[in-house]
Formats: sequence, structure tokens, C-alpha cells
Amino acid sequence: MIYVMAPYATVSGGPELLQQLCYVLNNNNIKSKICYYSSWMLREQGEDSKKRYAIYDNPSEMKVEDTPDNIVVIPETATYLLRKFHKAKKVLWWLSVDFFYNKKRWKDNVTTVFGLLDGNVFDKSLYHLCQCKYAQDFLISKGISKDRTFFLSDYLNDEFIQNAKLENQVAKENVVIYNPKKGYEYTEQLINAAPDIKWIPIQGMTPNQVRELMQKSKLYIDFGNHPGKDRMPREAAISGCCIVTGKRGAAANDVDVPIPSKYKIDEKSSDFVPKSIELIRYILVNYEEVKPDFDSYRQIIRGEEKQFEMDAVNSFNYFINKADN
Repeated sequence: MIYVMAPYATVSGGPELLQQLCYVLNNNNIKSKICYYSSWMLREQGEDSKKRYAIYDNPSEMKVEDTPDNIVVIPETATYLLRKFHKAKKVLWWLSVDFFYNKKRWKDNVTTVFGLLDGNVFDKSLYHLCQCKYAQDFLISKGISKDRTFFLSDYLNDEFIQNAKLENQVAKENVVIYNPKKGYEYTEQLINAAPDIKWIPIQGMTPNQVRELMQKSKLYIDFGNHPGKDRMPREAAISGCCIVTGKRGAAANDVDVPIPSKYKIDEKSSDFVPKSIELIRYILVNYEEVKPDFDSYRQIIRGEEKQFEMDAVNSFNYFINKADN
């Protein structure tokens, strides 16, 4: 049995991905269950998360059978759980890298701090799933051999993919959109330098409103830290936006954010502001000419769901049949 550990009362991309893994494994005759752990949230939010993930209809358990025949999948934000299992095979899934060192977790969850300090995270007997190349490179830098890391990314909600087919029916506007929760110290510099450009933050919107905004906008910018292979740049790209990012975190490589290098600007460079504004203005004026530069990125995004299923099945068949304890 595969036990996928998931937070009880959290509705976001990471917890949904854990649900998707369980769903895909069961659909491929690999018996799996969700096992909830406390997320230090209100019970009402727990009920909300149950409703949100009911579409996957995953079987669930409150307790893992800690036996050699079972496998436990633990997200990198709950590494303290590693200490709870002694016989089952343990697989750590790196849904991000930067959140692993998130200062808030050190402050708010003492048990997590102990989990980080006990050394189990980089135990060479563990197997690791990597949501992005950034995570795999990080693990290798910590002494984890490449043959103990397995690539398992994610995929966009099907609504984005389906709505993207209608993108040519929506008139594009000279709008630059951004996530104000990521890299705003850099975005703010650009807004102040070019107040004539229409900048719209993605905040306080329903999922439908976000999709509608992306479909009518020409450009999405992201100068955040990219802790993993982020969803929002992909959602924007599949909706017909051009993409400009910085060079931090997962955006630094061409696997996690596979866009031409001319659309990645070093936030720390002395000419960051003028260089970025020049590029943004060029894209807004020449959108139809520039848009095809991101077609290969969009093609990759469309194939992510099938790739996820293939990688999940191959990885867990290996863990079940060949991997050592």
C-alpha cells in the first residue's frame, strides 16, 4: 500500500498535487490512500478541503501501517513525519525547495524544526521525488546520489487547458499582470518607472476571474524566488500570455522555465529597470510577433498530465519491485 501524507485543512496547489498522485496511482492499479496529518488550521477549513478534493474520490486513512511492504510519501514541508516511520519505505517529495527553509515554519511548528535538525532529510536510504530540476540539483548538492532522485512534476488544472483553446477568441489588451506576493520589490520598481503601462496584480480574484484576466492580457511578469516549478507562469503562458521572469530559484534553469533566455532578466543587475521596461514595451507593441516564442513552452504544458502519470507509475513500480529498504 502507498500512503500519501497530506495536510488535513489546506487548500492549495501542493496539497492538491498530493491528491492527484493518489488518484493517478489508483487508476493504474497501484493501491494508494491519503493519510491526513494536522495542518494547524481550523476544522472548518478541513471540511472545505474535503469538499474541494472530493472530485478525486481518494480512499483515506488516519493511520499508516508501518510495515516493510508499505511506502509512505511525505511532502518536504512535513519532514518531521520521517521520524514516525521505521519499517515502511520512505519517499520524500520535494514540491518546492525554498519552502523547506521557510522561516515561518521554523517559528510556527516546533516539531518541524526538530525534524529538520535530526538529519533524516538527507539520509542516503531515502528516495526522493523532485517536482523540478531545481530540487534535483539541490539534492545532488547535498550529497544525494542521482539514482535516488526521481522526477515527478505536476500539471495544470484541466480548466486552464480547455479554456486556453478559446484564447484566440479573446481580444488581447496592453496589460501586464503579476503576482504581488512574489518579487514585488522588483515589480514595484518597474511600476514606478513606467506609470503609463497598465499593471494589474493577480489578487482577490476567483479562479474564473484569474483565467479571464490572463486570457485578455499580453504579458505576465514574475521576479519572485521560484521555489519550484510554479503554476502561475504556466497558467499565464497557456492562456496566451508572453512571459518575463527573473533568474532566481527554478527560473534559473531552462528545464523548469523553458523560455528563451532573452525573456529572463537578472533582478540584481544594474540595468534591471531600463532593460525590463524596454523588453516589456517591445512585447506589448509586438505581441503577435513575440507570442510564438512561447509555443514550445505551451506544448510542454499541454503534455504535463500524461508525463506526470507516466513518471508516477514508473517511479512507484520501481519503489515497489526493485528499491531496497
